[in-house]
Amino acid sequence: MASNIKCELAADVGAFYDGEMDAARREAFARHLEACGSCREELEKIEGLATFLAEGKPQGERLSQMAAYRIENNVRGAMRGDVMVVRLGRVLSAAAACIVVVGSIQLARSAAAPAAETLPPWAEVTTSNNDLHDAASATPAARWYLVDASRGAEETP
Repeated sequence: MASNIKCELAADVGAFYDGEMDAARREAFARHLEACGSCREELEKIEGLATFLAEGKPQGERLSQMAAYRIENNVRGAMRGDVMVVRLGRVLSAAAACIVVVGSIQLARSAAAPAAETLPPWAEVTTSNNDLHDAASATPAARWYLVDASRGAEETP
């Protein structure tokens, strides 16, 4: 906008251009555009941008050769940085794949080797009343279970 005065309806210009207003509001805004230069300028900018994006050609001035050269160099420089990121990503992906393969091989080897069958600590606990007095040699969890079981035996009629 060339003018410094902002219209209170300037936010509605985009909705007017996109056709998002109902008929009555659109008619009122069209009358407003005839009187308001600020909103008219904003609408012209939006129309110019839409035309530029639709056609891919700028309206008005074209870039100088020097400006086009600078933009091209900046884009190429940015792409070189992107190439480095892609290379780093590939290296890290290869390292991750190696870790997965080595881990899979180790798992396969450990699954193939027969494991010594060990019983869990609670499997050695007996439930006979004779062993209830041998709680000193049992694990703490077994002692708790044995004490709890002996209380239950005393309380049952």
